[in-house]
Amino acid sequence: MMLLYDLLLTTGALLALPILIPVVLTVEKRRRTVLGRLGLRSDVPPPRDRKRRIWIHALSAGEVLSAVPLAAAIRRRYPHDDIVFTASTLTGLEIARERIAPHVDYVSLFPYDLILSVRRVAGRIAPKMVVMVETDLWPNFFREMERRAAPVVLVNGRLSDRSFAGYQRFSFLFRPLFSRLTRVCAQSAEDARRFRKLGTAGGRVAATGNLKFDQARPDASPAALADLRASLGIAAGRRILAAGSTHPGEEAILADALVILRQDFSDLFSILTPRDPNRADEVVGIFREKGVFLRRLSADAGGKDGVVIDVMGLLARLYGLADVAFVGGSLIPFGGHNPLEPAALCRPVIFGPHMHAFREISERLLDAGGAVRVADARTLAAAAGRLLAEPQRAARIGEKGGAVFDAHRGAVDRTLTVIDAVRREAAGP
Repeated sequence: MMLLYDLLLTTGALLALPILIPVVLTVEKRRRTVLGRLGLRSDVPPPRDRKRRIWIHALSAGEVLSAVPLAAAIRRRYPHDDIVFTASTLTGLEIARERIAPHVDYVSLFPYDLILSVRRVAGRIAPKMVVMVETDLWPNFFREMERRAAPVVLVNGRLSDRSFAGYQRFSFLFRPLFSRLTRVCAQSAEDARRFRKLGTAGGRVAATGNLKFDQARPDASPAALADLRASLGIAAGRRILAAGSTHPGEEAILADALVILRQDFSDLFSILTPRDPNRADEVVGIFREKGVFLRRLSADAGGKDGVVIDVMGLLARLYGLADVAFVGGSLIPFGGHNPLEPAALCRPVIFGPHMHAFREISERLLDAGGAVRVADARTLAAAAGRLLAEPQRAARIGEKGGAVFDAHRGAVDRTLTVIDAVRREAAGP
């Protein structure tokens, strides 16, 4: 089976070269990651004295952010170990360099699942154990870890309806991967059931909770928020709607909702943070067509109605300014983004119907009365308008969301208990 996989992977890569080469040369994020992912360039030096390392891996931005508290905890638990953190995407790598680097020794790129690339990267890292965040499972990677006797612990594991169905459809390929996982720390009991269904032995799976509940709250003190508000040029007294991690097709719906809202709230200031900051100009144009005038954060003038954030790393703090917070990726069938970021700051949360990537969290917030679900521009405008008009009600919803955040913390400690056990088993008697 692995021979067939390698043959298909190599053949596909060779056949796609006429397309891949122009993409690598013209698309910046591919150009900046291809050598690292091929294992031809690395920020990780060979280990000293054959010392084996802890390897933590997260796919992209969302997984990297959820890994921050765990990486910090692993560093505290094992202060004398070398720790390497990898990400698969340029965005994930950049966030890791900002947020993860203080807690680890090296930050680098995860290899493509070509056997030579995997072996080259694994040879430089020399893992004694691997901690994988959520899911990024590849056959050659697992084979190499097995060859090196490096246990693999999957943490914050989740399986959406779509990915679970896909893994089941191709179980002949993926079942051996799931059976090789040394341990799985699943986000929920349902996720744990799905991992067992896909081939991970029952005794190796535990529901340890969601690491996102253990994220640190950003500074939301009055002084910090006043400074942030001033830096954005928001006049005192203006009410604020913050929309985070928006996607193509979603901004037009938000623009329609803002047109309705501004009929009753002419002072409303909107903060839009597209998931891809490189789309800032496009987003400004979408709102301008609807008569809503925003400016890019990096622009000096204009934007009487609000601002579009064109840099990474500000969103969690920006939610602290919000009278109403909207979580993007949810008005279109993307699956949503993390609603705990505004809930942790006790801000009233609104999201659309498509939150399947954060089903458990969104349902907990809804059940507790800490969030509002909407369907379209009209219902979004109605829900946001009611919260803006009734600040006491908005505060109650925010407090309930904050209580959900506080009540479900502790996943990092439970996950560390599992990692400790695997480490002891790997060390032997």
